[in-house]
Amino acid sequence: KVKLTSTCDVCQFRKAKCNKERPECGTCKKSNRACTYERAAFVKALRDKQIEEEDEFNHLQEKLDCLQQTQFGPLYDESGNLSIVNENQQNVDNVPVS
Repeated sequence: KVKLTSTCDVCQFRKAKCNKERPECGTCKKSNRACTYERAAFVKALRDKQIEEEDEFNHLQEKLDCLQQTQFGPLYDESGNLSIVNENQQNVDNVPVS
């Protein structure tokens, strides 16, 4: 997962304590540096994209589960075993041996 940051770019780079004030943090104000939050905005955009992709994945997984249940019935029996495997095993057990 992408870790969110709201520290300004200068403090992030210098690994300095940032009070995260905007438009200019205290550290940048004291040292008379240009205070920007471009990295924080970039990281937030990455995190938003990651959340969007996770939501899409979960949605597709739900659709797949629904289709599998429609096509094959429940995939797991009450004991948590794959019901398809058990069904196939029963079919094998019922085959007459010549």
